[in-house]
Order: sequence, then C-alpha cells, then structure tokens
Amino acid sequence: MKIGVQSAPIMDELGVEEGFRTLRACGIESVDYNIDHELSGNDILAGRRSGIFYRSEKEVMDFYAPARKAAERHGIGIHQVHAPFPCYVKDADAQESLMQALSMSVAATHALGATHIIVHPAYLAYAEGLTPEQEWAINRALYLGLAPALRKYNVTCCLENMFTKHRGRVMASVCADPHDAVRYIDDLNDLAQDKLYAFCLDTGHAQLCSQDVGRYVRVLGHRLEALHVHDNDGLDDKHLHPYMGLIDWDGFLTALGETGYDGVMSFETFNTLGTFPKPLWNECLTLLSATGRMFVERVAAARAGVA
Repeated sequence: MKIGVQSAPIMDELGVEEGFRTLRACGIESVDYNIDHELSGNDILAGRRSGIFYRSEKEVMDFYAPARKAAERHGIGIHQVHAPFPCYVKDADAQESLMQALSMSVAATHALGATHIIVHPAYLAYAEGLTPEQEWAINRALYLGLAPALRKYNVTCCLENMFTKHRGRVMASVCADPHDAVRYIDDLNDLAQDKLYAFCLDTGHAQLCSQDVGRYVRVLGHRLEALHVHDNDGLDDKHLHPYMGLIDWDGFLTALGETGYDGVMSFETFNTLGTFPKPLWNECLTLLSATGRMFVERVAAARAGVA
C-alpha cells in the first residue's frame, strides 16, 4: 500500500518539478491531485465559464502533461484527483455547463494517469428542506451524467461522505451514513450496468458527523477504493495530521485490514502545512510519511490476523 498526500498546497507553492521532488525526498509515494484548483467554488456559483475545463480535450491533455511527466520522473504515482466542487447548482443551464466541465475533469484524470476521481455528491443547505429521495434524484442525474466520460477514459468515480452546517451546528449530509453510501454506489452501478462508482471515505467528515470510522469502513467493504485521511476535534473540518484530533485510528486501521483495503493511504492534511512556515514543510511531510508507514504496517497486521 502506497502513502499519499494531496498536491495542494505543495504544487501551488513549489511547482510540479520541485513539488514532486520534495514529496519523494520526504517518503511520499502517491498524490491526490487537486485539479479543483483550476475551477473554484466561487466561479462555479457565479456561473463563470472559464478555465481549462471549458476548453478542448487536447488542451486539457497538454495542460496536465507536465505534471504527469514530473511525477513519473520522481517515481510518484497519481492514484486519484479531486474534482471541482460544488457539483450542483440550481440553474439548469449553469448545471449543464458545469457537467461539461466535470466531464472534462474526468479527461484530466486520465491525462494525469490517475484511475479515480473524487466527485462530491450534490447537497443543499439544511434549510432547503429536501427529502432524501429528492437529493437522490439530483445525485442520480449528476453521477449518471458522468458515465460516458468515465467509460471513455476508464476512470472510477468515487463519492464522498459529506456534512453541512445549520445555525452554527454541523449536520450530517449526503452519504454521511454508511448504509446510505452503500445504497448510492450499488444503485448507481446497477443503473449504469457497469462498475463505474466506488467510495472515498473522508475520515474528518465522518468524525464531524459522529460516525465510527471503523464501522464505516466495514459497512462499505469492497466499495471503498480511496481515502481522505485527516483529523479534527469533532467541531470543525480542520484537515489536521492524525493524532492532532479525536479520531480512533486503531479502529480505523483494523477495519481497513479486516476488509482487505488495498488502495492508497492518502492524507488530506493541508492545514497542517498551513500551520507551519514553509522552511518546516519537509519535516511535516517526513512525519506524515512516517505516520503513513506505521498505518500501513498496522493495516497489514490486521489483514494477517484475519487470514
């Protein structure tokens, strides 16, 4: 199992060549590439149709070729990418345009040599008052709309467990419950008549929604193909290094071993880097890779115990 981290803020600050060189020197083996930085949430909500995802397939391939080549030069894999978000807006014309951009994000995933794209489920504010079935209808259209691109580029689309806030309180949202996540994935694959959809468990989001991460892993089983591993205090989505918050890491790692997870141990801990000045980033990343190695060893031990 490889140890990974998201590309932000490393590539943003250092560029792809120095960024991948730094990651490799610190023991990182894989990257979750933040292609979402090319189309911001503010632009999506404002209906702006600019940026690489509104251009041709060839331009997208050319745009991401330098990053893929830099990763290959430094022996770093790109297992997954993070799609732009939010993935749903109410205006029908704007949503149609956004779907074109999200489909081109799948092309970008292929251009980077990745096999998985993380696409947030559509969810509306708590006060909108949608029923679960209304949210399912929106998400069914969203994910099945990506099916042609997923087939064309041989990419798996991973849903993610979400939260929202209402009057200052964290509230569970789409796929926050693991049984709902299983229903979403299985129904989407059945409707697509193909295995196009899987799941990315965000440990921090699970913690915010008072979910036991080990139980969540066990309910998902084989559907779990990607991770966003980070910690928090149960109050805010802090994206911190493990052991800086309250998550039960022993239970999480044991469940990964028992269920046979064999994807990347991918950390989404950008706020840890944001806390420290840049001259200490190497030390932060080295600690992260050491944590990853320990996690991988514990997963392997749990797997061996099951066998």
